[in-house]
Amino acid sequence: MLKNYIIIALRNITRHKSFSLINIAGLSLGLVTFLAISLYVADEFSFDRFHEKKDRIYRAVVKADFDGRSRQWGAVPNKLAPAVASKIPEVDRAVRVFHHNFGELAFVSTDTEKYVEKELYYADPEIFDVFTLPLVEGDPQKALVRKKTVILSESIAKKYFKGQNPIGKIITVDNNLDLEITGVFKDLPANSSISCQIIASFSSIRFGQPENQNWGNASFETFLLLKEHTSAELAGQKFLPWWSKTFQKKTDGLRLAYRRYRMFIFIPTRWMPASTVKSMAILMR
Repeated sequence: MLKNYIIIALRNITRHKSFSLINIAGLSLGLVTFLAISLYVADEFSFDRFHEKKDRIYRAVVKADFDGRSRQWGAVPNKLAPAVASKIPEVDRAVRVFHHNFGELAFVSTDTEKYVEKELYYADPEIFDVFTLPLVEGDPQKALVRKKTVILSESIAKKYFKGQNPIGKIITVDNNLDLEITGVFKDLPANSSISCQIIASFSSIRFGQPENQNWGNASFETFLLLKEHTSAELAGQKFLPWWSKTFQKKTDGLRLAYRRYRMFIFIPTRWMPASTVKSMAILMR
């Protein structure tokens, strides 16, 4: 029976070559498109899933109104993280991450070699509490606590020191910042939103000094780890009165938001029940 079906199909194909070619090409194109879209969607939803506390990580987002137009971006003032950590009991940890020189290339040198790197970041020591960033060398409780300390990815450590133990060695950034290596972390997977290769202590730069922390420079990625058995809605309700009382007259349309770090959909909306915000932003207004 199956043999007869195959013979009939082959006869129809040879009899109607142009029509069969169009149908086969259309079917093939459809299948390839479906597979490509499926792989893309699967890859997008796999981002940052390796973080052990992924369901409790939120990213602070700014939404600002200028001349009747709304804009939003994923960087906030450097003063927000310590303020949130101290004002909201539901926030367990807050960490700031800053791309070197606002995303510019970093010129890194060792005693013998010079390199150009594009994935140098500065971060608070709480980065180990918020994200899954295992160290193969060094102590996460101490690695980024002091000024002028830095941790390297395994790939960078091998490239710079050719298999030698890098702990305690010095690298220099832009010929003016000496950093002591205090740790080596496992290479981050490709499906990570943060692609750090070198992470220096946030206190190493001027923006990390208390006198240079303010509400006027929204250039710092800030991630919040909520405590277990709490919600972003509850955290926002605690933060909103303080924010409004302190800054309502100064921000001129500036609003802050949380969004789940591992999600890529951003919908500016009002505060909503936690069960409805798995792929939405939660605006504090």
